[in-house]
Amino acid sequence: MIVAELQAEPWPAAFQKLQTVPESEWSKTFNLKQFETNAELARRTGFTKAYLWGVEWWYWLHEQGDDSMWEKAREIIHGK
Repeated sequence: MIVAELQAEPWPAAFQKLQTVPESEWSKTFNLKQFETNAELARRTGFTKAYLWGVEWWYWLHEQGDDSMWEKAREIIHGK
């Protein structure tokens, strides 16, 4: 068994492209702390794999000059 589609991106109240939602809004549904929490909960299941949902968003932020989610993902994936 695996954890599929583990939330690793925001879910704004009204569905919109994340690129159009200001950080003050998307951070209400997902932030670095929530990323850590979700990853820890997945680890505690004991499953050997978890597929994270949101890599395209982390990459978009990275390309915009915000490496916070990209680097948090790196820490989580590599266990640091």
